[in-house]
Amino acid sequence: MDDWKPRANIKKKKEFSNGNLQTETDVDRFATTFAVDPKLVKEYVQHIMILNSQQLRQKTFEEYD
Repeated sequence: MDDWKPRANIKKKKEFSNGNLQTETDVDRFATTFAVDPKLVKEYVQHIMILNSQQLRQKTFEEYD
């Protein structure tokens, strides 16, 4: 059941990409919905941000639209 996969739901529901997990209130609401520690949600959001920045740095000129 998807309700118990918070990391997948952060990506699937585009919570992170829509900017919905930027404030403490948003993180707390998401953590309550999926019954996880807010600290873990924050850590995963930071992880995604690091991965995104690494991908941007690795792009070459030809890979941009």
